[in-house]
Amino acid sequence: MTRETTRRVALLVAGVLVLTAVLVADAVIGPSAPAPAVPPPPSAVVADAAASSSAWYCAGLAAASGAVLVTNPGRVPVTGTVRSQAAGSTAVVTKDFAAPPGQQVAVDLPQGAATVSFGGGGVGVLEAAVGNAGVTASPCASTTSDTWYFAHGSTAQGVGMAVAVFNPLPTPAVVDISFASPSGGTIVPPAYQGIPLAPGQSVVENVMDHVPNAASLATQVIALSGSVVATVFEQSPGPGHGGASFLDGATAPRSTWAFAQNEDVAGGMNSFVVYNPTSTPATVTVALSLTQGQAAPLVVRVAPQSASVLNADAQTRIPAGAPYGITFSTSSSSNRSAPGIVVARIASSNGSSTPAVGVSSGQAGGISRWLVPPVPPGQSPAGLAVIDLARRPVRVSVKGFRPNGGAVPLPGANAVRLLPGAVYALSPSPATPVGWSPVEVEADGPVAVQLDPSPDSPPGTAPVVAWPLLAALG
Repeated sequence: MTRETTRRVALLVAGVLVLTAVLVADAVIGPSAPAPAVPPPPSAVVADAAASSSAWYCAGLAAASGAVLVTNPGRVPVTGTVRSQAAGSTAVVTKDFAAPPGQQVAVDLPQGAATVSFGGGGVGVLEAAVGNAGVTASPCASTTSDTWYFAHGSTAQGVGMAVAVFNPLPTPAVVDISFASPSGGTIVPPAYQGIPLAPGQSVVENVMDHVPNAASLATQVIALSGSVVATVFEQSPGPGHGGASFLDGATAPRSTWAFAQNEDVAGGMNSFVVYNPTSTPATVTVALSLTQGQAAPLVVRVAPQSASVLNADAQTRIPAGAPYGITFSTSSSSNRSAPGIVVARIASSNGSSTPAVGVSSGQAGGISRWLVPPVPPGQSPAGLAVIDLARRPVRVSVKGFRPNGGAVPLPGANAVRLLPGAVYALSPSPATPVGWSPVEVEADGPVAVQLDPSPDSPPGTAPVVAWPLLAALG
């Protein structure tokens, strides 16, 4: 099968993680006090609502059907155009649409990469794979980059992994794809070096073809020339969606990553992969935020160009069956800045009807304002969690957007005071329609957010990824 041919892959999840990170207990402390804030990652940022135009780039779908999900929290409709092109094809499919105010709209998308352009700003775009159990979605990118990092993927037996790369610009690009594993060492398949991408062209690589039977793989996409967008798509076999996941990439390693809500459930799995793509060893402090009591932090040491896996289920300091927040941070020293890392989570349930496994990226520190979209079509919201990433208390406010546009403060969610590392949880209700309508989360310090769909699966199995905001929308 040629590179120019769309490769339909049976995509995977993080099957068996039996790798052990180096863990060191520290003194018992309260909630997290992570490293100082850094600027938000530029890969998926909602443009100012006053912008005259904006665009999002979706790297492609390794699935038979899909859609782009467009969220418009504004007061007026926003017109848009989707231009999609299947990998290896020169045919371009164009579709015009209107995003109604205060709502999310799904626009059918043929298999392939897409550029979504708007006559305005203030909107966010997800790319989504449609399966038997609903929709699995991840942000498209609001900018291109010459580097993309993904902390986890797997080609273990019974699962699969694909890397999609898209060149939406009018100039050619050439990219290399390489991998790192927790066992150490960089894997550089010759077939993935010097991949040419003409303007508008995309490629979907089935990683199983050249790196089979790997329980955990971190991925690095480097553009030798030009600038691209990339994503990793995974799926495990099983009933329903079987654990289909998009993994949105980081354009640069960061010093702080967080997951606002997690839970260890009986028969399930909760693991975190810490990837160090730099040439410097990284010492990572893992701070836990419990609903009751305190927990000693952990320390994970990650060699250069390698990854470590933290199996949260094996940590007795994390109570079973109770939600918790978790923050990964590196620190600077007297002679160097904090090394950057990338972190992913693997969460699974063991339900009797539809087992679910999901892989998701962490949220980087330094972001104080978020746009949280509704859950994808066919799903119901379980709840929104916000974690304080500052070294001080912060005030958090949540506003909902009405179907006809306009922001309304949610009852009981105005200027809520959070201690460092503490988690604020908000459940959906008629008065607080989180998950049903777009909401804006604003704080006076850095926070991370997480909206989980259906309470039938544990937090983190299929979180709805939010977008950083450059300015208030309401």
